[in-house]
Amino acid sequence: MNILFLITARGGSKSVPRKNLSEIGGISLIGFKAIAALRSKYCTRLIISSDDAELQQNAASYGAEVPFTRPAELATDTASSFDVIRHAMDWIEETTSERYDAVMLLEPSAPFATWVDFDNAVEMMLVE
Repeated sequence: MNILFLITARGGSKSVPRKNLSEIGGISLIGFKAIAALRSKYCTRLIISSDDAELQQNAASYGAEVPFTRPAELATDTASSFDVIRHAMDWIEETTSERYDAVMLLEPSAPFATWVDFDNAVEMMLVE
């Protein structure tokens, strides 16, 4: 099973500026997601969808790929996660021959999910 792990992080948070770069124990919120994703046995590829170069650089420092920059219209308060996922999948389909069976959406603002949680989620999906 090929699963794309997709970190979604935009630079323009109004409530907590630069929140995705906030650190807990020296690891950014983005870093927590990337570390956990890369430990999951189901992570085929880990990428970040972001409009912000600093967030992209931070994700890359933890091993995430930065294959594109998210368009500004998908980095607003009103942009949906579905549209962000669709953009990522459209980009992959247009530029590569890769195909994925599923997408694991990773939002940095919930940093404490572990690779075990990700593996369990995939395994619950597979039981269906």
